[in-house]
Amino acid sequence: MVSILLCFTIAQRDVSWDLYLYVFKCMLPFLFRYDHVNYARWSTVYLAEVAVLSPEVILEFQEGKFVIKRTDRRFNQVSPVQSTKWLNATGMKSGDLHGVFQDGDDTLRDIINKDVVTPVIQESLLSTEHLGQAQMEVFIEKHLCELPEGDQRLDLE
Repeated sequence: MVSILLCFTIAQRDVSWDLYLYVFKCMLPFLFRYDHVNYARWSTVYLAEVAVLSPEVILEFQEGKFVIKRTDRRFNQVSPVQSTKWLNATGMKSGDLHGVFQDGDDTLRDIINKDVVTPVIQESLLSTEHLGQAQMEVFIEKHLCELPEGDQRLDLE
C-alpha cells in the first residue's frame, strides 16, 4: 500500500493522468479491505464518472489540468483538496482564523465585512488568480468560441 500511495503522489506531482487513474484503481481494494466505506463507495462512483468523460476533457486532464500549481516550476502540483487544506492550515497558523467564533463582536463584524482572510491566504489567492484567468481564457477560446473541424456556421437569415 505504501508504494501505491507513493505512486499516487508522484502521479499528481508529475501531472500524469494515466498513472493517476491506474494507481487510483489499485487503491480501491484497500479502501474496501480497511473498511473505509465512504472512500470505497464514492471512489467507485468517481471511476464510473471518469470512464464516461468526453474525449476533450480527457485530453485536458492528460495535459495536466487535473491538479493545481502555484508556480510554473516542475513537480509542485497538488490536488484541489490538498490545496484547500493548505489554505485553511495557513490561516490557522497565522492566528487570524483561530477561534473565529470565540472573540466576540469584533470577529463577527469582520466576518460580516468579509475581512477574515489572512494576508498570507490573500496573497496566495491573488497570485493564482492571474494563472487561472489565463487558463480559463484559453479554454473558452479553444472550446467555446472556435468551431470544431468539419463544422460550419448556419446562416439563419
